[in-house]
Amino acid sequence: MIKTIPAVYEQGVIRPLKKLPLLNHQKVELRLEIPESIVKATKAIIHVHRRIGKLIAQSSHFSPLKS
Repeated sequence: MIKTIPAVYEQGVIRPLKKLPLLNHQKVELRLEIPESIVKATKAIIHVHRRIGKLIAQSSHFSPLKS
């Protein structure tokens, strides 16, 4: 079975953001899709000073991961 789940990398550990249907100590294979940085992905969409664009892109108010 292939399942896509959101996760976050913190202090050397990949932590799922949702409960997984796994047994304790069950082995799995990870395939990582590392998204492009928000700054790079939106670089040509809006024209603002680089420093301002970076501040906006990194702000938690505009995070695509925020629910």
